[in-house]
Amino acid sequence: WARPMQYSIPTRKWELYRTIRSQTAPKRDFAPLIPGNANTYNYTDERSYLEMYGSSLYCITKKKGGWDCLRHYEILLAGCVPYFLDLGSLPAHTMVLFPRHIVASLMQLPGVPPQEVVLDTLDRGLEPIIE
Repeated sequence: WARPMQYSIPTRKWELYRTIRSQTAPKRDFAPLIPGNANTYNYTDERSYLEMYGSSLYCITKKKGGWDCLRHYEILLAGCVPYFLDLGSLPAHTMVLFPRHIVASLMQLPGVPPQEVVLDTLDRGLEPIIE
């Protein structure tokens, strides 16, 4: 029978993430990078990309080419919560080690906007906020 596979962060990268988490305090509610919106991909090096996650409480992520991708784990290791659009549609046997139930709970904390509000805010070209 088949065993589940998924992405992971190489251990040689952990120190970089640890440094970023210890040196970067959250300054914004949602990270400005929006998957699928090329206008928000303006990072010239890995460190500034990871610092963007580390300086945010939440970062929007979603299924693109497939459910699993490195972005979800980069967000977590940078100390940010993935705001996973359509998380309820994630198949049970996909991303089996991803903390989907914890992420779902963190997305429902008081003041965190529901998915419909986040999508509407993004459609209007605005950045979601936590009330």
